Amino acid sequence: MYVCRFTLIATLATALLFGCDDDGSPLSKVDEGDGPPGAGAPGAPGGDAPSAPRQPPTEAPDTPTPTDARPPAASDRADLRLDDVWGEGVEIDVEELRWVNEGELLFRVGLTDPLTGEPVPADARHFSFAEDDVPLGAEAFFDVQRAKDLRVVLVLDLSRSILEADALEPLRTAARTLVESLPREARVSIVGFATDHALLVDFTANAAEVLDVIDRLRPAEGTAGRFTNLWGAVRFAADHLTTEREGSRAIVVFSDGRDNVAEADLRTALDVVDLVDATVYAVGLGADVDTDGLARLAGGDRVTMTSDPAALAEVFGDIGSRLGEWLTVSYVTPKRRGDHTLDVRIEVERGAAGFRATFSLP
Repeated sequence: MYVCRFTLIATLATALLFGCDDDGSPLSKVDEGDGPPGAGAPGAPGGDAPSAPRQPPTEAPDTPTPTDARPPAASDRADLRLDDVWGEGVEIDVEELRWVNEGELLFRVGLTDPLTGEPVPADARHFSFAEDDVPLGAEAFFDVQRAKDLRVVLVLDLSRSILEADALEPLRTAARTLVESLPREARVSIVGFATDHALLVDFTANAAEVLDVIDRLRPAEGTAGRFTNLWGAVRFAADHLTTEREGSRAIVVFSDGRDNVAEADLRTALDVVDLVDATVYAVGLGADVDTDGLARLAGGDRVTMTSDPAALAEVFGDIGSRLGEWLTVSYVTPKRRGDHTLDVRIEVERGAAGFRATFSLP
């Protein structure tokens, strides 16, 4: 597992990269909130504290579940693999298929309309299961929860070209739209980058705290805001996700340029994202975006390119809605030994989708 490392360079970059607030005071990251003990990057620079949360949640955020329930050791089981994914009238994404206890599988699914790209709601009533081609009825033991323990990192390009494109305020609006479209229990973190990268707010379910940071985003003057450390920021964000041991993980990357710092390359960023099992969405603005790199990072169906800053709010809002409709499913197999297949089917009004998995039990 990669360990998130905060260095003096990243600490100083927080002050240099994100400039000053409207009153001229240094803009610092939020380092207080309702995150777990020790939340916030250590060594934050001095400066005025962010304003008090404007709309604190009425309930405490979820506390990550301790990781005592881990998959059986590889020596205790054979393969668990995804063999086939299908859809008829609706598209399905399947993520994080793994063991969580003896005989208990966990997976996450999201459904979308192939024509509009809009998320398709579903719940436990829409699921059916079959093992070894034998349909299961009431004896199927499973649980479905929407957006369970959702963790989202926004990775935002704050190089000065954002100002040249008149995109700073549209970017703020888009980021606010995404945060407001997420389930209120979702925990959000923000990483900003230009020449360097920095953690601006640690994971928190306090939306007002996150929105306050978004309202104060600003590129820095001079060299600190001139370059684009894209892949270094993505790697940093993926590393940071290792602090969140449970839950569905997503990284939303926005950039208007190509990496020209070379702190990390695309292959390194991809490797770290794969290790933390994060779903990536990417948004590119303008003609100088690394379209191919973002497509490799996020996949063709989770990358959006636009030349219009005003379109960012809709794009970010759609991403938030898709993330909010992801379902976490735990399923307990009645089997005890041998090689088996599991077929999962989800039937909704627009059509049906599902997948087949193969697994072995000792």
